[in-house]
Amino acid sequence: MGLTFLVALLATAGTGLVAETTRTTSRAEAHERMADEDARGELVEMGFAPPSSSALAEVAVSLKVSHGVELMVASSSFTMTLPNGEVLAERPTDDQTARVLVRVADELRRYPPSFLRAAGLWRVVLCAGLRESGHDIPSLPNVKHSLLFDVAAEGDYLPRLLHHEVFHFADYAEDDLVTIDADWSSLNPEGFTYGAGGRSVRGPSAGSLRELDGFVSLYAMSALEEDKAELFAAMMTRPRWLAARLREDLVLRRKHAHLRGVLVKLSPEMGDAFWRP
Repeated sequence: MGLTFLVALLATAGTGLVAETTRTTSRAEAHERMADEDARGELVEMGFAPPSSSALAEVAVSLKVSHGVELMVASSSFTMTLPNGEVLAERPTDDQTARVLVRVADELRRYPPSFLRAAGLWRVVLCAGLRESGHDIPSLPNVKHSLLFDVAAEGDYLPRLLHHEVFHFADYAEDDLVTIDADWSSLNPEGFTYGAGGRSVRGPSAGSLRELDGFVSLYAMSALEEDKAELFAAMMTRPRWLAARLREDLVLRRKHAHLRGVLVKLSPEMGDAFWRP
């Protein structure tokens, strides 16, 4: 009798715990949906809209259904005031939109949907002439859970830029920090100090992949958060080149292993199977 009662009591307690966990999860999801609707509403007021072409709209809807990421386009010029300064951009042409939107969708489909959800990437907004505080910039992440993406990106640079920015979302989602990571800093060569940040390195060749001890580009040396994002972009777009570098560079090899660990914690589907050729 006593054992039966105890089992029943444990079952009841377990059911209550599951119910409470479910309620907590539901509240969190409801809060996220409300935040998403608010963010989207603000962007719509600024002139962002789904692609006007029926073919591109179909691509956008498909990505939204499969991966939860909305693709939007700036339908007119806009200005934003953000902590780092004033951001402005223009409406891209239909040809620019068609060229970039399909490639962005194809690259995002490479990820497990769970990873993009965990990273907090809700939408990508295509625009032209993107500028921040008077400087041309190719993209801007984490603007109301959105990525502003300039359609000037082309060729092999486009996917590298996109995956670089996706990682910034994941990096922030991991612990709400991007510029501080003692574990990562400890992996650098002794005595190394990062530069003045990504905004201080605007040269056209800064992001070119190079054989630098512990780093994949000059841009990676500008800031801790850029180092991570550059390595991740190389993992996504130049795996063979990176594999050769890892065999020769112990520091880079340790960073690669660390980054893989962070990614799989954020989304288990980013484990070994994801990285197999």
